[in-house]
Amino acid sequence: MSAFLEYVDFCGGEDAGRLSRSVGDFFELAADLRGRLGRQGYLLDNHLCILLGAAAANPVFSVSEQGFNNAGAELREVIRFVMRDEKEGREHPLYEKAKAYIDSHPLPYQENYTRRSLYFAALFGEFAEHAVAEYRSALERRIQNDAIPDAAKLREVRRSICDLLGGEADMERLEDLFRQCFLSVTPMAGFIQGMADSLISEIISRDRETSKLICQLMLDANLAGQE
Repeated sequence: MSAFLEYVDFCGGEDAGRLSRSVGDFFELAADLRGRLGRQGYLLDNHLCILLGAAAANPVFSVSEQGFNNAGAELREVIRFVMRDEKEGREHPLYEKAKAYIDSHPLPYQENYTRRSLYFAALFGEFAEHAVAEYRSALERRIQNDAIPDAAKLREVRRSICDLLGGEADMERLEDLFRQCFLSVTPMAGFIQGMADSLISEIISRDRETSKLICQLMLDANLAGQE
């Protein structure tokens, strides 16, 4: 069901009980695997500590805020530079595309804020692709610097654990539980949602000249284009 009819449709229906069960299952399985590894159980201990460190390197509350503040501010700044015809900011990789769009799409509204918000919404999709690629690289560097300096070594240890356990099935189950417990929302998903929140804040603002919301002006423009 995709309709937004109840409060829970906006909040999400996930319950803490599922997380509680996943955490319990995770540590139960981890303890069982460590016991089966015997004297080499330390391999699993070290491996899990590294995974937890990697998950902690990019907390969702932080990356979501960066998506909202940093990425949103970056696009607003590019648009502002173009609208004011300032030399500063022309080195930004999307400056020329933003300028070409803005120059070819003059807007009739008197309020600078209104025009900027409409350009923000129009350019958001292409900018999002740029921002996501840049931020993913930054996250990977942070994980490498803070948690996993040698990914090859991590894979080697995992392979050793699987060999001792007689296959990958148990480790795959443990990794699935790890995701459910500690990465139910990935850092990139949090960053993208932060960017989406920034877009929402723009399009629910109101144009003082017409008293319409930006999203209403966008609908007006689309309807006019269809006539």
